[in-house]
Amino acid sequence: TVEGIVLRAGTSEPIGAAQITLRNLAPTVPGGAVPPELSATSNPEGRFRIENVPPGSYLAEARREGYFGLFFGRITQADVIEITVTPRPQSLSFSMFPGGAISGTILDPNGQPAAGVSVSLLRLVYGDGGKVLLVTEQEVATKARGDYRISGISPGNYYLRAKRRVTPTPASPENSEFLAYFPGTTDAAQAEAVSVASGQESFPPDIKLQTIPTVRLSGNIVNSWTSVPPGDSPATASNLALWTSFFVVPRDPSAPRDISPAPLQNVARDPSNGQFEIRGVAKGTYNLFARIQIDSTHSFDTGRTPIDVVESDLKGVTLMVYPPTDLNGRVVIDRDASTLLPKIMEAYMNLWSVDGLGGGRVAQVDSNGNFTLPGVTDGRYRLTSPTSRAVSACLSDIRQGGRSIMDDGIITVDGGKADPIQLNIDAVCGGVKGTIVDLDGLPTSAFVVLVPDVARRRNPVLYKRTESNAGGTFTLLGIPPGTYKLFAWKTSPDGAEQTPEFLSKFDSGGQTIIVGPGSSSEVHLQVIP
Repeated sequence: TVEGIVLRAGTSEPIGAAQITLRNLAPTVPGGAVPPELSATSNPEGRFRIENVPPGSYLAEARREGYFGLFFGRITQADVIEITVTPRPQSLSFSMFPGGAISGTILDPNGQPAAGVSVSLLRLVYGDGGKVLLVTEQEVATKARGDYRISGISPGNYYLRAKRRVTPTPASPENSEFLAYFPGTTDAAQAEAVSVASGQESFPPDIKLQTIPTVRLSGNIVNSWTSVPPGDSPATASNLALWTSFFVVPRDPSAPRDISPAPLQNVARDPSNGQFEIRGVAKGTYNLFARIQIDSTHSFDTGRTPIDVVESDLKGVTLMVYPPTDLNGRVVIDRDASTLLPKIMEAYMNLWSVDGLGGGRVAQVDSNGNFTLPGVTDGRYRLTSPTSRAVSACLSDIRQGGRSIMDDGIITVDGGKADPIQLNIDAVCGGVKGTIVDLDGLPTSAFVVLVPDVARRRNPVLYKRTESNAGGTFTLLGIPPGTYKLFAWKTSPDGAEQTPEFLSKFDSGGQTIIVGPGSSSEVHLQVIP
């Protein structure tokens, strides 16, 4: 029997209507069946009881909408406890805390309440050396008086974006877009965070929408193999009219952006002949993408061209589209290949788009060290390292078309062509181990992050991250030779160390280390609160 109580964190206040679930950690039970989940619901006094629980190891979870828990120091949707059930009764105590809320008002550019405006709660996440604003929790629309309320938010810092767009059509050609990030800026980089506390409601000042100056982009899509509009054939004309998507993506991969850019509508009067017209593009430097679905298998032809949007409409843009191509590569192991290659062959390598337009290609290395990523479209990509199963090995260089791209790790597919890539793996790399202490000099758990020298900070694969245990000790292996800085933070968002803005605040708190082939440095580092 497993029984217990669910309480509000830091109090003796019971939480009723919480769903308690026991998940057996064994993959199967005698007979080969998958073990069933056992569950109960807490009563108004917060108590629950689950009987006839077979002995074994379990993950016990307590969930209730609007409440949160902690698991290994991270806020989660449930309070989670690992338990071992024996024939004796087991007693559990769950501790959960309520989420917070944000309420406010959105005003139009004239200062009047704006109804029907989309208000998004955004969380700042890091990756690819840049900030990404990712919609989380909820997205709501303002009511008749411009008011909104977002509830059930886990404690933390968030960003608010208010947006309303009047979609252009041939009958109503003018585009209108209104946008503001709290506290009232149109620049995502200037947005300010709103703090949400457990069980509390935040009331940020009114957000006033701004009119975004936008222009039109127009031109033609052209087939790469015929140099004529792809709509000249009836089958492709249908594709152009129905299955063409356009995306405008900032050329600077470190620019703040949405994690998945939304497709833009083609409002040309006759898109079947290859013409396109896109409205509502703000000033900036971009890559313009077009993707045409060419058959029912969801295969795409893709085109990409750089554009600079200034004050006036941009006309006469020619966008050449190309079929996807295979990206071939080879792994070269510098030393001790006989023992290392089998480990490399066990790992999967993932290709993902720097432009935020997918990727999703996966490859494994064959016995000769070769691999192929099929069906890659025009764009910029990065590739995960194949050394995940060979922890002491490291990626020492990435080459494409005979030149090193290790400084930023960006692989380019352009004009339907992909130069082959080469990954150089070194079996003899460096390591770092040590102890993290708090401000009183006592060992403590912390996030330990290894940051490469300035010249290579644009390549995510060169960063290393781990956690020290309760005794403060940690180990990092598989480090390419070079100069690094080591940091320890009590809390640190994943990937934050890849942004200069974040790292510059803590530069003095890092410790410089030099890693050589086969070396093992030992450090004693104080945590940054």
